[in-house]
Amino acid sequence: MKNAIAFLIACICFFCVNAQTIEKSNIDIILKTNGDELQGKVVEIEDDEVKFTYEGESLIYKIKKQDIVKVTYGSAA
Repeated sequence: MKNAIAFLIACICFFCVNAQTIEKSNIDIILKTNGDELQGKVVEIEDDEVKFTYEGESLIYKIKKQDIVKVTYGSAA
C-alpha cells in the first residue's frame, strides 16, 4: 500500500513539473478569423501584416492583420 501511494505521489509530481516546462516554451500562437491556429514564431510585425515562421522551418509566411484575431507570445508566459 505504501508503495502504491509513493508511486502515485511521484506520478503527480512528474506531471506537475512536466506541465510547467511545456507551458514556458517560446512558441507564439496566432489565432485567425477563420478559426485556424498557427504555432511557431512571429518574426516581424508591419503596418498591415505579420511575418510568421513555423518551428523548424526557415520559410517566412505573411499574414494580413485583418485575418488575425489574437496573437499569444510564448515569451509572455
